[in-house]
Amino acid sequence: MADKQPRSVYTHPMEVADQIFAKLGIIEGFLDFSHRFQFAENLIDCISIIKNCENQGMMVNQFSHKPIQTKLNDEMVDKLNQIWFQGGYLRTTYAIQRDNKYVVNEEYLFEYPDEIDHDTETIEQLPPLLGMKPKDEISSETPLKRIGVAVPECIAYANEDPTWLTESAKLKYEKNGNFYPYFETVGDILNSEHYTKDVPLNYYDNTTTTLFRTWKHFGDPIRVMCWKIARELKTPELVIVSEKKKLSVGNL
Repeated sequence: MADKQPRSVYTHPMEVADQIFAKLGIIEGFLDFSHRFQFAENLIDCISIIKNCENQGMMVNQFSHKPIQTKLNDEMVDKLNQIWFQGGYLRTTYAIQRDNKYVVNEEYLFEYPDEIDHDTETIEQLPPLLGMKPKDEISSETPLKRIGVAVPECIAYANEDPTWLTESAKLKYEKNGNFYPYFETVGDILNSEHYTKDVPLNYYDNTTTTLFRTWKHFGDPIRVMCWKIARELKTPELVIVSEKKKLSVGNL
């Protein structure tokens, strides 16, 4: 019987700094090739490594064995974790001209707002970025994309034509040998209380663009902090001799 044990050998950095540098190399590679989800996922992993090592008292310079000065910004880390794992809300502000609405601003909110101007604002629930990772290949030939988290149908299908949802996306059900559309009118879509993991490409593109735009705002400074931390862990300290010690040595 053949031995099915894996034959590959994987090396693992022994020092914390080397482990962080290795992870940052992966992060920069995914960023260079615009693999956004892999970039974000590895940055979350890098943050976790640093925070766990901090808790264990391991964030010390390799040469002086003193704790390093740079730390991750906890508020930024919390916001990145919420965007990735929990989600938030999208506040869209409109200008009204001649009975028409025009989008003038979109803002990611980490909490549901206390006050809303219902004439000029809408609040939309946003899924976690992790949940937007596609479960199948993204292609314009496929009308609906399977994602990892269920979202309200009234949001996912809000800007779609009911006929398109029936004929192209095949959102219909069978009863007594006949097929009927799930949504006959726009009102049926907006009043739906159900959730779905199969979303149109328009919703997928718009939502991931919003989430990654907010992610980048907090993620870029955190990435720079990670590089600074790794360098502080590995760089020899410059030893400065005090003037008092210089004098005492000079008087010998």
